[in-house]
Amino acid sequence: MDQQPATPTAGDFYTARWGVEQTNVDLYEVTRASTRSVWLRAIETDTQPQAGMTYRATPRAGAYRGHEFRRKLHPEAGVQIGPGQWAHPWEGEPMRDSTYA
Repeated sequence: MDQQPATPTAGDFYTARWGVEQTNVDLYEVTRASTRSVWLRAIETDTQPQAGMTYRATPRAGAYRGHEFRRKLHPEAGVQIGPGQWAHPWEGEPMRDSTYA
């Protein structure tokens, strides 16, 4: 029997990783959700410096950047934030991020 992915709920986090010469992490907080859509807001991150130009990023709940926006929920693929950029449920562990000075 196939198990359906859980519907997101308010307070869940989604993460989108992107970049070519560095790894960038964008975090989003779910503000509300239905079985077909999710409403998100970009949020700030807490960072812990690592070696070189890298750090570990974790979500800062409620530290919103910008307005709420709605996206179609693709249970198997995540949420399409923009062209070629997908966000997926945060796994609960700090994420590696980098900067380029």
